[in-house]
This record gives sequence, structure tokens and C-alpha cells, in this order.
Amino acid sequence: MTGSSPLAPEDDPWPTIGASALPHLPDWPAPVEMDEAEINRVVEAFAESAARANRLGFDVVEVHAAHGYLLHQFLSPISNRRSDRYGGSLQNRQRLLLEVVRAVRNVLDKRRAVIVRVSATDWVDGGLALEDTIDIARELAAAGVDAIDVSSGGISDLQRIPIGPGYQVHLSARIRKECDIPTIAVGLIEQPVQAERILTEQSADLIAIGRAALREPRWPWRAAAELGEKSFYPPQYERARLRKPRVLVDADKDRAVGESRRA
Repeated sequence: MTGSSPLAPEDDPWPTIGASALPHLPDWPAPVEMDEAEINRVVEAFAESAARANRLGFDVVEVHAAHGYLLHQFLSPISNRRSDRYGGSLQNRQRLLLEVVRAVRNVLDKRRAVIVRVSATDWVDGGLALEDTIDIARELAAAGVDAIDVSSGGISDLQRIPIGPGYQVHLSARIRKECDIPTIAVGLIEQPVQAERILTEQSADLIAIGRAALREPRWPWRAAAELGEKSFYPPQYERARLRKPRVLVDADKDRAVGESRRA
């Protein structure tokens, strides 16, 4: 795929597989519906990947089940029209994700954490809804997942997302409250005070920073400075240490106070 369009047949694109043989858009090629042998291979591939991460010493493994990727395709009734045990009811549609999570959890040391990123809602009538994801989150918690990374959307061009600062936080708050599992809030969380408020209001247990960190790789250092917390700086960076911003005062008033003190 280049840009926002699929490769043409003359470009010899890779064949694609999916939950069902449904194209993303009418003029896109349809994937091949996966059979159970292919589903089993996907579960094994996730487990093998997690085992490599375990050997390399990673502390956390995140299973991506959001944004139109394969596991999300199985979860959403928009993209999953199967009639076997992996389609139809919500219980069936979440089967693959649970199989993947259990396989991943099984190969990881107990001290490693497993996170699952979900699209809590498809933002489309008839698609995956928050109530569905609450049920899924409960099953994930029972399967040994340590936290739910709560995003949304990505399965359909019909989605209508009310984009704005922290627009997905309410989804995290609801899952956290109803599922008794830690959540991660994400989505246009760009200011340290905003992130801290989400935590203090108990809408999430962790904050994920994406685009803000791409623009400003040292965002955590600035957040620590603005919130009055300490952060580790390598000795070579010590002279660049951020300090908590001083409160700005009116220049004329400040000058008058200084003259009064001199008198």
C-alpha cells in the first residue's frame, strides 16, 4: 500500500487475509477469509514474538487489537461476518484475541506485563461499542492481562470521531470503573497538567503519549519540570536541565517592589 490506496495488480502486491472476505472500501481488493489453520498460525506467531521479547528482557508486551488491524477485524461486526466459532456473537468474535493473549501470557515470565490495545468503539452504528469492549476487557483481565490501552476507531471510513483534547479519556474511565483493571489513556493528551488531571481524577492509571512525543522527544522532562517533579538527566545533559517555570509578574509592579526595597 502506498499513500491511501492499495497497490494495483500490476504492482504484484502481497495477498492479504482477514476475518472475512470484505474489502475495506468498495474499490479495494477483498482479503481471503482465514481458515482455522491460518488462525492457529497467527496465534503461534504472536507467541513466538512474545517469546523473543521475553528472551531479550523486555518488561512489557503489548498486543495490538485496535485500529483495523487483524485482531480488531475479528472483534468488530463490521469486518467479521464469519459463521464459524470465530464469528457471530461477541463471545465468538473475541475468541481469537483471547487465544492470542493466553498464548502470549504462557510464554512470558510472570514478572513481564501484558497490555492489550483496543479500539473501545468503532464510532459507527452497528460496529463495536463501548459496552462490547467492557465485556472484552473483563475477559482479558481473567486471561492475565495487566492493563488495557484504550484507543478507538480505525475499522471503517464511516467513523465519526469527535476529535478534541482527551477525546478518548471517557472510554478509559468507563472501562477502568466497570472492569477493575488498570487502563491507559491516549489521544490528544499533550500537556503535562492535562495528563496529571486525568490521573488524579482516576480516569486512567497510565498515560500514553504519541504525537506529542514525536514532536518533542523530551516531553517527559518538560512534564517533570512543570509538575515540580525530579527527572534523571545524563551528566552530559545536566546544563540543559529544565527548571520549573517561574511565575511571571507584572513588570511595572516588580520594578516598584524593587525600588521600595532599595529605599
